[in-house]
Amino acid sequence: MKLFTVRFVAGVALILLSCTLPTISFPVPTQAVIPPTPFLPPTYTQMPQSEVLPASTLPAPEATNVPASSINGSVWHDLCALPTLGGLPSPLPAGCVPSGDTAEANGIKETGESGIPGIQVDLHQGACTNPVIASLFTDSNGSYTFQSILGMGAFCITVNPLISPNDSILIPGGWTYPSKGASAAQTIVNLSPGQSYQVDFGWGFQFLP
Repeated sequence: MKLFTVRFVAGVALILLSCTLPTISFPVPTQAVIPPTPFLPPTYTQMPQSEVLPASTLPAPEATNVPASSINGSVWHDLCALPTLGGLPSPLPAGCVPSGDTAEANGIKETGESGIPGIQVDLHQGACTNPVIASLFTDSNGSYTFQSILGMGAFCITVNPLISPNDSILIPGGWTYPSKGASAAQTIVNLSPGQSYQVDFGWGFQFLP
């Protein structure tokens, strides 16, 4: 390292200061060289084709609109007009059949036998002991109709003479149809879409013809 230099110019000594700075070198980072990725041609996977069934083997489309079914009928007064005095007439009046030492209504709905209005009729889905899903009352002609039933399968229709208001209308008396002597009349039907079923109930009053 030089500190100074002495020169004489026109008899004058000049001192020239100079210095030599050390050379500082900085390392140049070397850039990593990434080899080029070799070009690979794309690969294709062939998907299996769907099986096409002939028209004759295709399943039928599922029905979206199922027609409603209905259950209708009546509760009617099953007549057996016996004389109030004397023994049993022979032959028995029309509409009567023997029953022990007396006679009773025959359980057949005949001309002239009227319906009983205001009777509650109950509908059950499945067994007759299942909960009631709908109830209605017979009209002035003793008729009823459960309409717009969308379910299929077993349904039970019952008429209980011991519940209100049925008891005040029917008692005393007893069923003559569909079964005699039952406490509650009941009938099971198997509903199909779009069909109507008739279910009637016959009642014989004890102190009426």
